Amino acid sequence: MAETLAVLTAINFALSHGLDAVSILSDSQILMNTIKKRENKLEIFGVLRDIYSLLPSFKSISFSFINRTANVWADNVAKQALWALNNV
Repeated sequence: MAETLAVLTAINFALSHGLDAVSILSDSQILMNTIKKRENKLEIFGVLRDIYSLLPSFKSISFSFINRTANVWADNVAKQALWALNNV
């Protein structure tokens, strides 16, 4: 769930800063494949729906898997996003 929320947060950040081309990297291969295929998963359905609804706002958006050892910073951001949302 944290990774999915981090992806949604990144997309919203990009849109709010006027970016129309972005690349989203995550160490969750399952999540990246789920988004690429526009699949739904019951446990994260609402967040995925929000993500899918924002995709047409971009001229170009890509989702790629990145090995966890190369993704320490993004992992920390995802955890912080989840923590922040739980304290709202």
